[in-house]
Amino acid sequence: MRAILPGKPQASIQALSTAPWEDLRLVAYVSGNELIILGGPNHLLQTIYHEGCSALLAVTIDETSGKIAAASSQEVYVYRPYGKQEGLLKWPLQCVISRPEQEPKDVTLSWGTDEELLIGSSSLRLFQTASEDVEIWNRRLPKPVKLAHFSYDANFIASTGRYDRLVKLWRRQSFGADDTRFDYTYLPHPTAVTAIRWRRPHTRQQASDHVLYSICGDHKVRIWASTNPHGVHGLQLWAEIDMRASIQPRQSNPTARSCDRFAFIIDSQDFTSATTAAIERAANAQSQDHHALDHLNEVAKNSPELVVVLDRYGHMSAWGLENVGCKVRKPTDIFNIAHVENLAVAFSGPITPADVNSQMSSFYCGQSDAPFTLLVHHFDGRIEWLECRLDEFFDPSPQQRRVQRTTLWTGHDGSIKKIVRSISGKAIISRTNDNDALIWAQGHDGSNLGLTLSSSLSCAEHIHRSWLLRGGNFVVNLHYRSISLWDARSSPAVQLASAPFSLEGQVMCLFQLPEDHISSMDVHLAAVTTKNQGIVWTFSLPKGPDSISESHHSSTHWIEQFRTFSLDVKENISFMLPVDPAGSAAWISSALDTFSKDIAISYSIEGKLRSWTAALNAEARSVTWLSTAAVETSIESPSLASASSTRKAALVDASKTGLSIWDLRSGQLEHKVRFNDTDIIQDLDWATTPDNQALLAVGFPHKVMILAQMRYDYMSNGPAWTSVREIDIKDSTPHPIGDSTWLGSGNLVIGAGNQLFVYDKAAHSTDDTVSDLSVSVHKQKRMDLFELVTLLNGTLPLFHPQFLSQCILAGKVIPVQKIIRGLYEALKFFTDGDEVDSFVSMTPDDFIRDTQADSHARKHNRKLESTSQTDEDADLGLDDVAVSLTETLTKTSIPQLSSREQMHLADMVDCVATVEVHRRSMDENAMRYLLFFRQHIIRKHQTPSSSAAISYRDIVWAYHSDCQDILVDLVSRQFQGRMLWEHARECGMFMWLTDLSALRAQFEVIARNEYTKTDMKNPIDCSLYYLALRKKNVLLGLWRMAGWNREQASTQRLLSNNFQEARWKTAALKNAYALLGKRRFGYAASFFLLAGNLQDAVNVCVHQLQDLQLAVAVARVYEGDDGLVVRRLLENKVLTLAASEGNRWLATWAFWMLGRRDMAVRSLITPVHSLLDRVEAPKMQAKSYLANDPALVVLYKQLRGKTLQTLKGASSISPRDEWEFVIQNARLYDRMGCDLLALDLVRNWEFLVQRKELPSKEDARPDARQMLRRRSSLVVDDLSSPKSPTGMKSGVGKPPPQKVFEEPEANSFVYVTHRLYRRWEKRKGHRRFAKEHGCQPAKVLPDRYPFGIGPFLDEIKNLKTHTALENYIAMFRRLDCTTFVGQFLWLNFVLTAEPENIKTILATDFKSYSVGEERKKSLKPILGEGIFTTDGPPWQHSRELLRPCFARSQIGDVNLFERHVQNLLRAIPRDGSTVDLQHLFFKLTLDVATEFLFGVSTCTLDPEKSRAEDDEFVKAFTYAQNSVEEKSVLALFLPDRQFKKSCAYVHAWVDALIERALTNNSTMEKSPDANSLTRRYVLLHELAAQTTDRIRIRSELLNTLLAGRDTTASLLSNAWWSISKDPRIWSCLQREVGFLVPPLGEDRPLFEELKDMKYLRATLNESLRVHPVVPVNSRQAIADTVLPHGGGKDGRSPVFVPKGTIVNYAVHAMHHCQELFGEDAYEFRPERWLDEEGKKGLRVGWEYLPFNGGPRICIGQQFALTEAAYITVRLLQEFSGIESRDPEPWREKMSLTCTGLGGCKVSLTPRG
Repeated sequence: MRAILPGKPQASIQALSTAPWEDLRLVAYVSGNELIILGGPNHLLQTIYHEGCSALLAVTIDETSGKIAAASSQEVYVYRPYGKQEGLLKWPLQCVISRPEQEPKDVTLSWGTDEELLIGSSSLRLFQTASEDVEIWNRRLPKPVKLAHFSYDANFIASTGRYDRLVKLWRRQSFGADDTRFDYTYLPHPTAVTAIRWRRPHTRQQASDHVLYSICGDHKVRIWASTNPHGVHGLQLWAEIDMRASIQPRQSNPTARSCDRFAFIIDSQDFTSATTAAIERAANAQSQDHHALDHLNEVAKNSPELVVVLDRYGHMSAWGLENVGCKVRKPTDIFNIAHVENLAVAFSGPITPADVNSQMSSFYCGQSDAPFTLLVHHFDGRIEWLECRLDEFFDPSPQQRRVQRTTLWTGHDGSIKKIVRSISGKAIISRTNDNDALIWAQGHDGSNLGLTLSSSLSCAEHIHRSWLLRGGNFVVNLHYRSISLWDARSSPAVQLASAPFSLEGQVMCLFQLPEDHISSMDVHLAAVTTKNQGIVWTFSLPKGPDSISESHHSSTHWIEQFRTFSLDVKENISFMLPVDPAGSAAWISSALDTFSKDIAISYSIEGKLRSWTAALNAEARSVTWLSTAAVETSIESPSLASASSTRKAALVDASKTGLSIWDLRSGQLEHKVRFNDTDIIQDLDWATTPDNQALLAVGFPHKVMILAQMRYDYMSNGPAWTSVREIDIKDSTPHPIGDSTWLGSGNLVIGAGNQLFVYDKAAHSTDDTVSDLSVSVHKQKRMDLFELVTLLNGTLPLFHPQFLSQCILAGKVIPVQKIIRGLYEALKFFTDGDEVDSFVSMTPDDFIRDTQADSHARKHNRKLESTSQTDEDADLGLDDVAVSLTETLTKTSIPQLSSREQMHLADMVDCVATVEVHRRSMDENAMRYLLFFRQHIIRKHQTPSSSAAISYRDIVWAYHSDCQDILVDLVSRQFQGRMLWEHARECGMFMWLTDLSALRAQFEVIARNEYTKTDMKNPIDCSLYYLALRKKNVLLGLWRMAGWNREQASTQRLLSNNFQEARWKTAALKNAYALLGKRRFGYAASFFLLAGNLQDAVNVCVHQLQDLQLAVAVARVYEGDDGLVVRRLLENKVLTLAASEGNRWLATWAFWMLGRRDMAVRSLITPVHSLLDRVEAPKMQAKSYLANDPALVVLYKQLRGKTLQTLKGASSISPRDEWEFVIQNARLYDRMGCDLLALDLVRNWEFLVQRKELPSKEDARPDARQMLRRRSSLVVDDLSSPKSPTGMKSGVGKPPPQKVFEEPEANSFVYVTHRLYRRWEKRKGHRRFAKEHGCQPAKVLPDRYPFGIGPFLDEIKNLKTHTALENYIAMFRRLDCTTFVGQFLWLNFVLTAEPENIKTILATDFKSYSVGEERKKSLKPILGEGIFTTDGPPWQHSRELLRPCFARSQIGDVNLFERHVQNLLRAIPRDGSTVDLQHLFFKLTLDVATEFLFGVSTCTLDPEKSRAEDDEFVKAFTYAQNSVEEKSVLALFLPDRQFKKSCAYVHAWVDALIERALTNNSTMEKSPDANSLTRRYVLLHELAAQTTDRIRIRSELLNTLLAGRDTTASLLSNAWWSISKDPRIWSCLQREVGFLVPPLGEDRPLFEELKDMKYLRATLNESLRVHPVVPVNSRQAIADTVLPHGGGKDGRSPVFVPKGTIVNYAVHAMHHCQELFGEDAYEFRPERWLDEEGKKGLRVGWEYLPFNGGPRICIGQQFALTEAAYITVRLLQEFSGIESRDPEPWREKMSLTCTGLGGCKVSLTPRG
């Protein structure tokens, strides 16, 4: 608390009391009917309110017991202290002593010894209050006493009456409750006595030496002492000090002279202690100037008493008294200590000598650093707490400020009703129910005074509203039918003018209008009534600083009615009030628009908030009103509202316990909270920080809660507002809060009762409300509220986890990795106290630059573009950096992050590194999903109680991913392959899986796991899943094994029936309804499915189980995505739910599932409820800021150009809506603290180019080429075409007539000119495109012949000599680059071995490339249209079709391999003769692949089972495959008839299998196998079940067969060739296999054991590096694009790639690059992949590409590696030795894959 204004003290002599008690200095005073107890200048201990009694008159504190007594005109209240030891010190009421009714109003109180209380009025009454109030003495007086005080030992009582010249001295004759007697004498004075005071003793001797000070109207201080203890009078006059003579001002100015004198006593003990402390301070300060201090030291040696005399003008004289009470007074016993001037004590006006208008008391707390304190009670309603240092106080040299006012206690004497602040917040006015007002000025920031009283105001007419002008110098009071202006520059304020007015309705508010000229001296105020009528007044304020003379008080020219007006609004305004100025300066209007500052806010009964601004035209005497914002809050009959100048509004509902905070600019709900029924909201006040952050003070009856803005958090859906401080005044005052307001300095003023509390803007880190926040308070114990809200809502450092998350969502993975590396570097040598650069050496320009143009590092995942990075760290992979950084974050506290944020940052770094491992095989959407799924899992483990599932946002990312098979595998691994339904719901798998085959396969996995999740293996647990899969027979088999279940027999009998019959359907339905009654909802849904009633099963899942995902999964599995129930579920439930909650993610998913892709795009921008018919009004949740995730703009940009249907949806969005959508998301980024992302969004956003509408063809299809400014990807035409001839005839769906230039004939001159012009335009466009992207020319391959003939001839030669791979390496070395361009006949090509370029081709710019027309032409004759020969949706469909074939459950089944490995082992000679393993490997992989894909094997290794037609198929397929590579080069010149024959035979052989499968398909479907749980997936059967298109089935089979055979065979051949050449490798493999798997076929390796063989895996990896299966690959650019590297002299600039260019990437050359893999890159060394002796093995990124990368990564890579590993281990088990029989070096044999030309000729030695 900065300051407290407890209330106006009573103007009575004993209204203030102070005393030491134990270790406290207590101060108590009375104000009205309140007793205020304080422990310091701003330490309010307690306020005791006496309800129903008259005003309190006197108070006194007992130094011994700490009791406090307070008296009113009727009663005396005694309070006993309680709870000091517990730290809860309070004064509960002990007893009440009634005063006689006939006694006068005046009363005096004094404490004696043993808790005796003296009450004086018309009698003196003494009470013993130790246990209960017992009157022990009573003496009636002839005249009421004004003062009566006990001496400190209670032997004497000194009393005097009003205007009495005698002090009656009562001497105590006896002690005790039974017999208490006093006699008395008189101490005469010449005039009326005004004050008496006993000397405070500080020794036992002084306690018996009674000394009394008295002051009377002759301005003299008299000292009475017991010079003759046996005398009659008891006390004798010892000395007197003439106060008037003591002060003789040096100024000759008579106005600086005053006859009034004031005096106070400084006790000797206080004086001595304070002087000693001053000497100690001076000694510590080593000051040389000690003149004043030396003087005080001499004075203090004899411990004198001090009498300090002052006058009204700051003159002061101090007198010392020594040896007081001695019989013989020496002249030196009274001496002058100091006479000084400029003592700033503001006394009230002149008084008569007999009256008193102030009381002073002094004390010293005794602490060495404590100041000397003076309390001055002014009877005009003030108590000053003054502090000083005695050496400065008595220093005779001139001093500017001898005393400092620490606080001023004053205020109202009635309950405060309203507090209004000025626009600047530097002044406030507080008023009571009695229409009394006080005007306060804000204290300086450096002072201890929160408020300074500047004026007072008392009005006879009721004050309805008030407004302060010119910083509080003038006050405008609005009454019910008049308005008045007051001059508050003097105190009290003077009314200048009053003007009546007449308006329809009750006035609601008063506010100031913006002026149209900055130099205008006039002020305009407006008032609005409940009838929407208003009036504007002009106030002409005086220009000078002086007050207005009395002659002008009645003048009315100060107020003039400007005009009346009417607000044009449709709704009925319930209330209107001014916007909180919140520190803004006086306004000056400019153009009147929605960007103008708000001046008022209104709300209607229906809950519509509306903000207002106005423009004033003084010349035209007009005022124009504009509603700047309107928000439908759906809160009916709100009770309270308030708005800030930052366009924030708070609204309280009708119950007064619900609070909502709204952003008026966007119409978003930012915060909603409901308090307890006892917490009634009664006040709202806004404050704004200098950087435009908002604070809201919410007032309750006894507390104020301060809410601060927080950054939007879309990752954890965190709150946008939070409580940062709670001020509870219940312990300080019993009064409820009347009103509160903010000062411009940030201090909060609270009015309760007649008290004002001024709270500073400090927030303590120890407060619960602050310690729970995510703010960095590592070392600070005290924090400014403004600083705190900046931390909560300010700009984030780049390494903040929220910023990194949003970067990843925005697709900025490279900047994220750079930030992580930058933070790693910054923390490497970090120590506590250092600052961490928020940008971690990354400039905003680097961040905002486009990702392709921003990649200046050669290998971003290996090196950081930073001069500070050491060579030691240059080769650290991202995973190494992540491990080191995570460890650092657990030990080091970053100043910009809280501990919770650091924990999240460590999780984020770990997740990014994990995702990077899988990045080559994923698209961006899969990466987004995986990253946040990993974060979800980590946080779930950190807080196990959390049960939240992954958000719909992340589900949508996975839904639009092309790598769902990889995601399924990774997610399954996360749950250890034991995924239950709760896990599936948690990851949202059955929402985002698009392939129905994979969906059903995973659902079957769930069914198995649900069945086996307990030892009991209860079939009930999996019933719903198997029945959704239509596998009743499987469920029946499980029930047969559930003998322990008492329901087995009945259930088994029931399931054995045919549920196609109506009676059994009815039986199933009866069971379902019975189960519903027993609340067995999941089992009931199973019986609904058994009855074929999918709709009811879905309803149970939705309504009873409250599981929408389960309903979706069951419906999709049961009837597919096109089923009626699925559509109903999506339309009636999912979309309705999305509309009511405003969930755009859920809506876009549902629309996409429904095939309404245009609506899926529109729902990202347009409110969901507006896209649906017959939907209920959205809930308040739909208006939340969480409904507008900024990641929506990323998805919108991704989807809008994906297909023509999405383009149609995007084109239906108006440019204005799209612009507002982008700006809104930029604002959201800003509110999240991600300013750079906001800037990047508005800087790089590309708007759709809206086509011109054709008036006669409204439904014409949009031209995709004209929709975007620049297109770099394919657009799929998914718009429906007309299905009837009528439609075609009518022209519906028909393209408009062509109106473009027609191609001229070839023999015309125009034709030649036209072609040349088009070529020139094309090249010009290329140059412009290249310049925009900073492209430079790449190095060119020299050609000795024209037209690209040289490279053509070289390629033929290299293929024949088998030196093509070495020739590629030689070309790179010769040109000294990793990327060059050339011409191959008529084709332009690029050849690159640069990892960044390959990554761009395969991943980041994937959509700009196709597999190429040449490849399609080469492969289609043998393979047809399949996964290797198609692009776009056909390729995607093929991939999704093949994905289940390579599921982990299929790959991990090694039994398939074993059958054929046995054939291989039999084919290998045991006599040591030479065998060509390569030949056998190709046979083996063909046998495995044909069984894996066709269900039957060719059995080429088993002569007994092989057939002649199968052998012929193998020969034909092998010939056709080997001819493909040569055909691609020589087909134009050397036609190959044998190739055509081979293709025809292959097709015929496969067609025969297809016919057999189609024939048997129906039989297979009608005979469900009980062992279907373990039945292998066969591609042929699956294809036959889905289509009867034989060409399509054949193409998919042959495409898969090609990869399944050659990939593994080539890998095995090359690996075993290298193994046979190095006995060391053979020995290492033997040791590893012997350690992990028993030899000699005693046991076969399991899938899990294969994964643990690190050396085997390293050997296979090394083989794929040295001899990649596909050493060279290619793509063809289908749009103008760029490669990031290869241009310029250094090869580091981007390279332009025109559309149609063939881009070849040399994997073999890249794998042999010594810069990437070391100088031993040509050596076959598996150890490079292993971790050895603290050194980590090789960590690779895009420089290692064994199975391609990106979306087209080899789908069967795990199958190939598993097969190769298994075969290798079985051979190692079977044979103990190997010898190479091939003396020649390895030379390539190029076909579609690469193998050794000489095969793999070895000799193997069997075991045993």
